[in-house]
Amino acid sequence: MSKYIKEDEVKLLLSDLIQDGVNLFYDDKSHSILKYGPEKKEKILRLPLIWNKLNENLRDIKQISSCNKEYVVIIIETGQAALGVFKNAKVIEHKVIRKYMTRKKQGKSQLKYLKTKGKSRAGSRIRLKNSIIFFEEINEYINKWFKNYNVCRVLYYIPKPLINTWLSSKISLPFDKKDDKLIKIPINMSTPTFELLKKIGRFAYDGESFIDD
Repeated sequence: MSKYIKEDEVKLLLSDLIQDGVNLFYDDKSHSILKYGPEKKEKILRLPLIWNKLNENLRDIKQISSCNKEYVVIIIETGQAALGVFKNAKVIEHKVIRKYMTRKKQGKSQLKYLKTKGKSRAGSRIRLKNSIIFFEEINEYINKWFKNYNVCRVLYYIPKPLINTWLSSKISLPFDKKDDKLIKIPINMSTPTFELLKKIGRFAYDGESFIDD
């Protein structure tokens, strides 16, 4: 079982692992420290989301920097998104966006439906238009916050089928998908709400240890 630990505890634990000569590896996708075992890599420590990405071959604790400026949290599901600007785990600005994007009864988003069926009717065209507006509105807020604040991290969660639509919106993002500011939130999300947004804003400062006591 894993346990959540505070930022200072993560740094101490990581420092001890490095000093002990453990063969460590930084995994960019999960923002975690892995240990090389005899047969496979084993996740032993997830870093706080507020920390920067590290070099793949971790050797020096000094390369770690925590975001002491503003950071943006983005949680997107089909038809609903919660966005916010934070500093020191406190909300500065936020926005919850809702749009009708899901076909009734089937529960399938219009973007997914068009990929499988191709043609659209009146209701489908409305949902598709809302889908386009949905991502444009999200990106407008993100652009505004990048202009108004000194953003040092972007913590995001979005289902894989929606990623390309988000990134290819007519309203372009102030970063690309390989930007070092981008850190994926490594947990499954429920419906994006203001309460969930605040929870993730605080969660950003916690690490997670997978080491047995």
